[in-house]
Amino acid sequence: MVTGAMISTLNNPRLLDRGNLPRKRRLTFIASYGAGCLLGGFLVLQPAAMLFLASVAKLAISASFVLNRGSSAGFDEETLAAEENYGLASPGLKLAWGD
Repeated sequence: MVTGAMISTLNNPRLLDRGNLPRKRRLTFIASYGAGCLLGGFLVLQPAAMLFLASVAKLAISASFVLNRGSSAGFDEETLAAEENYGLASPGLKLAWGD
């Protein structure tokens, strides 16, 4: 999953633009993936702490599905063609997936 985010980031024609939100989301995803790998490496020594952290993370992800409304801007072709209004995913889910 992280390879796709890396390739999408490097192939972005607006890579150095200041207000490039998809780039920021992808870089945040890559950084959080790396931090999660490091944290998992330390927690493997403590199975109880690892189980607790996994349950808290799953609870937070489930809460983001329930509590975030998402962006339902309509379903006409012009709206679906615009990248910022596409889909019904919430901002938290887009950040989690690196979009």
